[in-house]
Parts: sequence; C-alpha cells; structure tokens
Amino acid sequence: MKRTGLSVYACLCSLAFMLLLSSTLSAGFVYRNSGQPASGDFLKEIYSQVHDLRNTYLKKGIKINHMDILDMNGETYILPAGTFDVYQWNQGGWVNLYTGPFTGYNFHSYKFLMDGHIHSYGGYGYWQHHGQIITFLWDRGEWEMLPFSRDLERNSVYFDGESLVSIWKDPIKINLRQKKVESLP
Repeated sequence: MKRTGLSVYACLCSLAFMLLLSSTLSAGFVYRNSGQPASGDFLKEIYSQVHDLRNTYLKKGIKINHMDILDMNGETYILPAGTFDVYQWNQGGWVNLYTGPFTGYNFHSYKFLMDGHIHSYGGYGYWQHHGQIITFLWDRGEWEMLPFSRDLERNSVYFDGESLVSIWKDPIKINLRQKKVESLP
C-alpha cells in the first residue's frame, strides 16, 4: 500500500485534533490521604462534583488542569491549581474556605499534609518559579508563607513525613519541624 502526502497530512491533522481535544476536556486529579483511604462509593460521589467545580471555573474563563484532593482527619479537601482556593466537602457539595482575593500563585505546586495542616511547596506564580512553602491558616482562611522558605529554589521533592527531600538539582532536605534547610551528600 502506497502512502501519499495527503494521507500522512490527514493522519497528522487527526492526531493534532485528538491531542487538542483531549487536553481541553481533561484535567488531572491527584488524591492523597493521611489515614484510611476513602471508599470507592464516596470517590464516585465527589468525582462528579469535582467536574462541576471545574466547570464553574471554565465559565469564569479560568482553565484548571490539575486539582489535588486531600483527605485529612475524616475531611476531604480539593485544591485547584493556580488558585489559593481550599474547598471542603460538606454535605454533598464543596465549600470554599479561602477568604482572600488573590489567585495565580501556586501553579504546579506540590500539596501535602502535615500535622493537621495543608501545605503547598513551590510552583509558578507572580511571574516567577519558586520553592516557597505556604501553609493554609484555618482560623483566617488564608495562606501564609513559612519565612525560612522565602528564598528556596524550585525543586522536585517528595515528602517523608516531616521533611521535603529534593530528588533533582541540588540535593537538600527541607526540615519543616526544625524550619531549616540541610544540604545532603
């Protein structure tokens, strides 16, 4: 079978269209828990609500490509990337706990749970890549930067329960309990 330039062009156009379509219709959801995993029925229930939440952003002209779903102490939270919003699951719907006016700071950040707090490490926002750690303040409904992390560079990390450990670039350990950064060999 002989291929013509037109059929190769048609294949490439079809592939490009499928990639474009899939990128506009899909979003990534990451589920993390700090205790007992949620039941499959519960996850099914909130999954449709997650899509509804994403659609409310789309109606405002904001495209959310990633959301972190976090379970902690029997409560479920969702954090849409690039916003400071922290939604809590409450009787069949999401309630936003964030009270501030700001957005656009933590695109591609790493969200994690420690000692009853939600933290966000690094990301992109306000025209810079950064490695700052912010924590959600439950009593004020706002995020606050941990001062010792102000000048940290963005890095790929994993959370070991009390520290963030870099897995790329300069090997460091960010000890959250002691609020210090240690170089690793």
